[in-house]
Amino acid sequence: SESDSHEDIFYLDKYVEDEIRPFLELEAPFLMTTHIKTPLNPNEIATFSKDCIEKYLRNYKGLIITDDLHMGALLEYTLEERVLKSLQSGHDILLFSQQDAASQGRFRKKYPEEFEDNLHNQIIEIIEKALKKGTLSKESIELKIEKIKKLRSKL
Repeated sequence: SESDSHEDIFYLDKYVEDEIRPFLELEAPFLMTTHIKTPLNPNEIATFSKDCIEKYLRNYKGLIITDDLHMGALLEYTLEERVLKSLQSGHDILLFSQQDAASQGRFRKKYPEEFEDNLHNQIIEIIEKALKKGTLSKESIELKIEKIKKLRSKL
């Protein structure tokens, strides 16, 4: 059955490696993942799955960006879970649209504080706490920053 990650989790019954190969061969400066579940790690959304990122994007040198972290497929995850799981899985950039269309307004209703002007401060606070606790490593964050700076210098 067809699903839409704006509303709920999409299940991919099979993965055809040929589908991603053109994007890797193009050496695109960045790739966006999506909120699906795959046979590789059926208990975890690909956005949060280090297994998926490492298997399918292990040789990819560009930036890995999450799909919108305000989509309906992620409604049951707190902001802290979405931020940390995305970074731990290997994403370099986290995308938050703060748009009602991403979840038909359900995110704004459940997490109204994420639609205030200080969302970036909330995310920074989550990352700083995780660095202090050791949930995220300083080295991994520094690598992400360097990758972003490298791309920016080419623009």
